[in-house]
Amino acid sequence: MERNQELFEKIEGYLNKTLSQEELTAFEKEVMASTALQEEVEKHRVLHETLSDTDTLAFREKLIRISQEIKAEEQATSSGSSHYWKIAASIAVIIGVSALLWFSGFGKDQNEDLYATYYEPFPVEDTTRGEDTQGFVDVLTEYSKGEYQQILPKLEEIVNAKQTDSLGNRSSTNQFNLYLGNSYMNTNQEKKAILVFESIAKSSKYYENAQWYLGLTYLKLGKPTKTKSILEGLIQYNGVYKDKSVKLLEELP
Repeated sequence: MERNQELFEKIEGYLNKTLSQEELTAFEKEVMASTALQEEVEKHRVLHETLSDTDTLAFREKLIRISQEIKAEEQATSSGSSHYWKIAASIAVIIGVSALLWFSGFGKDQNEDLYATYYEPFPVEDTTRGEDTQGFVDVLTEYSKGEYQQILPKLEEIVNAKQTDSLGNRSSTNQFNLYLGNSYMNTNQEKKAILVFESIAKSSKYYENAQWYLGLTYLKLGKPTKTKSILEGLIQYNGVYKDKSVKLLEELP
């Protein structure tokens, strides 16, 4: 994978949801096929979240103002105060690092408890909305038994085959994407789960399901701010997950 401006623009377009449908489909295939690209997308995603975290930004701005005030005071006094400035700057750095670590770990235990309370795997449906599932019976049976690690290769194969089949049912593709995303969630592959859930478009009948599990994935990762944003969207969506979203939102730290 070559890291260049074109790649960065694609990633930014993907995260900002500004790619055309054709560009989105092509980019999703690239991401699913490349671990390096998945990691690059996640780096950009983390940057987006950091820049959107108002608490973190406000704290950093406060530190900057304090540092500027200390420096101005030093310049207004004798040069002998430079030692004081170095100590103050060191303290500011320590406070800044500690605060960022605190923000990232805040409510971790509570988040884990909430995740355990609210998470239930996406259930296997009796049919795939009109599609013959005889060829998928074994993998769906194993999924329903929680044998996620064993079925991942087969689920990935099924999803990739459906995406490349121009005659494939997009609805059933999204259904298997939910099985795949849940399997990633249960095998500590949350970054892959996020990519899968985000690939399900708002026009899909499975969009609300995908958003719910996307929110839970961020909760598992200890990112309540991102979870809250998704839950607020689900509440406005006013679907089957509205009540759960309201309750979970109230309980989040």
